[in-house]
Amino acid sequence: NNSSYIRAVDGIADEFADETGVAPLIIYSADVIPAMTSNSAPSGTASANSENTTAQQAWKVFNDATGDAWYGATAGTGWIKYDFGSGVTKTPVAIKIQASSSPTGAPASGTIQGSNDGSTWTTIKTLSGLSWTANEIKTFTISSTTAYRYFFFYIVPASGGPSIGEIQILEAGSGLVSVNTTYNATS
Repeated sequence: NNSSYIRAVDGIADEFADETGVAPLIIYSADVIPAMTSNSAPSGTASANSENTTAQQAWKVFNDATGDAWYGATAGTGWIKYDFGSGVTKTPVAIKIQASSSPTGAPASGTIQGSNDGSTWTTIKTLSGLSWTANEIKTFTISSTTAYRYFFFYIVPASGGPSIGEIQILEAGSGLVSVNTTYNATS
């Protein structure tokens, strides 16, 4: 069970930090969304409230290609969604969002939500007070241990229309690594 694994890793990390004073680095999985080649291939479904052009469709956010992006067709808020498909759920521990080359379209605020039925949504991360540079990547830790089929990204851009370069959903990987390599001997 993935949520049990995450709680165990979190407990080990807390105990390690308490005993050593060193915060461990949690290892994340690779992006659990496959590199999309269209809004519905190779698996799952990407969608958005609008798409500016055919070159700026929702799936571009999930294709693992630097330089591609989704741009909403109108100024103001926007949303983008990913559906893993029937019977598939993921428990994210972190979500990476990359701004497009037009960073004012990245979320200055908004929410990341999860759902298992596509209609009842739970906010798993609230975004606020953000500013971005072109193609900047930010990682947002997720404390929820619930697995979801659908992920919904509600975007309030700084100005203009919404745009995102890339989104990655990361689950817990295997292992802990200390970021401190200096050890002190005590007598």
